[in-house]
This record gives sequence, structure tokens and C-alpha cells, in this order.
Amino acid sequence: MTQGDEVHGQRYGPVTFMIIVLAMHFAPNVDEARARALKRWSMFRRGPNEDIKSMYFRFKCERQKVAEEAGFQIPWDLQAEKIIHMCPMPRAEL
Repeated sequence: MTQGDEVHGQRYGPVTFMIIVLAMHFAPNVDEARARALKRWSMFRRGPNEDIKSMYFRFKCERQKVAEEAGFQIPWDLQAEKIIHMCPMPRAEL
């Protein structure tokens, strides 16, 4: 280990090798990160007595975080459905 070693056919020095090995064992899996981000998205709710502007600002921030962590954008129709669900309106306004 003091001389480094090879990973996937490429030779690395001792410090780089140790970092790669640790990352392979302890870094979060891409699928785990995506699942956590999507779970956080599904749990997003409007706070009690929260006005719509504040909720929408938090919504946009959360949407951006989820997009970065999950690696894809939430489709606009799902975003719209979530907002409508969180902001009940009389049927006549829909």
C-alpha cells in the first residue's frame, strides 16, 4: 500500500489509491443519492399558514436541489400538479 496500486488497470500513487479505495467503499451510490432526492421531493409540503410566495420560493429551491442531486429535471407537468395540490383553489379558478 505504501507504493500505491492499480485500480481498473490504471496505476495510482499511495495517497490517491487510498482515496479511491475509500470512495469505492464509503461514497454514496448514485442510485441512493437519486432515491434520497426523489424522496425529499415527494415529502415537500406547504407549511402551516405559509403564504404562496414563500412556498413557491422554497419549491423552486427544492426543485433545483433535487435536479442537481438526482441528475435530471422533474417534468413540468408533475411540478404543476404538486403546486396545485399544495394550493387548494375553488374549482371555478382551475
